[in-house]
Amino acid sequence: MPAGGGTVGKIVSETVTILRDQFQVDPKNILAGIGPSASPEVYEVGEEVISEVKLKLKSYDRLLIDSSAKGKAYFDLWKANKLLLLSNGLIEQNIEIMEQCSIQNNIFYSARREGSETGRMVSGIMIQ
Repeated sequence: MPAGGGTVGKIVSETVTILRDQFQVDPKNILAGIGPSASPEVYEVGEEVISEVKLKLKSYDRLLIDSSAKGKAYFDLWKANKLLLLSNGLIEQNIEIMEQCSIQNNIFYSARREGSETGRMVSGIMIQ
């Protein structure tokens, strides 16, 4: 997995491609929910992730917000995944962002907050 994880690795793009190619799902009919994850206000990343974002995501200038720490930036995972979904044919009204921060909100697991020995969250896909 690249620096920046599944978002920079474009896992949502791969998922839409599989749904389209293997299951004949029209991306315009996909409903997508972006669940709890690190919010752009607190998801500070270093140079390695910044470089990967700039290399792999077209709208990186809209996704990286300067940090007060040298060589760091805040990364907007929510916007990044929404832009990836839109670029893969989903329509805006079919994308919902929960806007719940897994770092700031203690009801969600967060490896960044608790370390790698924390619990895990789950995602799901359903085809009707």
